[in-house]
Amino acid sequence: MGMFIREDPGYDESVRQTGFNRYKQLLGIRFGQWWKVNLLTLLGCLPLVAGIVYSIGVSSVLVLLPCSVLGGMIAGPFLAALYDAILRGEEGVLVLRDPAGDTILLGDAPGMEPTTQRLPLLPDASLWSGNALLGGFWYDRETRRMMLQPVSILTDSAIVRLPY
Repeated sequence: MGMFIREDPGYDESVRQTGFNRYKQLLGIRFGQWWKVNLLTLLGCLPLVAGIVYSIGVSSVLVLLPCSVLGGMIAGPFLAALYDAILRGEEGVLVLRDPAGDTILLGDAPGMEPTTQRLPLLPDASLWSGNALLGGFWYDRETRRMMLQPVSILTDSAIVRLPY
């Protein structure tokens, strides 16, 4: 990826990079997936754009409001899918990552109430870092790895429960 910048001699693709090198690394690994999700997001936003262009063409705010609401209702899930695809870990699953770059896979234990799908829906982005996560470890026989099912996020002032 040295098209516009000089290639870094210390760059090693097999080691998790930081900064701009991490962007290059993720782009090399996940370009195809990001390209497909980006095109789907553009298609999902077409009704919103068409409604806004039409309302400008007829110079009517009364047409703009319902077109914006309906277009936003259509485009919203596509944007959520785009964010989800970009923010997932390298294996396509949610991971818990420490500052050193080590990861623990997050997953729902069999027979337990699912909680991992609630993590991307948390309303406050500050819950994602600098807090403690309480969960239960379990062994996944298919991937042969230990996984963590999150149960609660502990902050200085509150406990955010994920089940129920």
